[in-house]
Amino acid sequence: MAPVKPDEFSSRIIDLCTQFNIVKDYSLEFHENVVLKSRIYLDKGFVQIYRNFETGKIAFAWLVDGERLYGADNTGEWHIHPYEDPSKHVKSSPLGLEEFLENVKSMISRMKEDKS
Repeated sequence: MAPVKPDEFSSRIIDLCTQFNIVKDYSLEFHENVVLKSRIYLDKGFVQIYRNFETGKIAFAWLVDGERLYGADNTGEWHIHPYEDPSKHVKSSPLGLEEFLENVKSMISRMKEDKS
């Protein structure tokens, strides 16, 4: 499988933002066409995306009121920072952005249900 190029990955972010009804807005920031930083603004908080195309590092984090509630990255090996305890590292298979956003969407729904 060929490596994903920065423009392909940014196009994927934009496409996904149009598919998820929890997305309010997004921003993309490139650094020397090597590092992509993005924020996807949601009904509740935002998802922060970091990808370094030279090192292969990928990180996703869902933040609300300045705190990470859920995350996933491939530092060392793929792992998630679970919603139940975001300080933990739980080994996982590689996680794509679409799956991460699906998980966040489910968590937002659960939060709304818990408040009712």
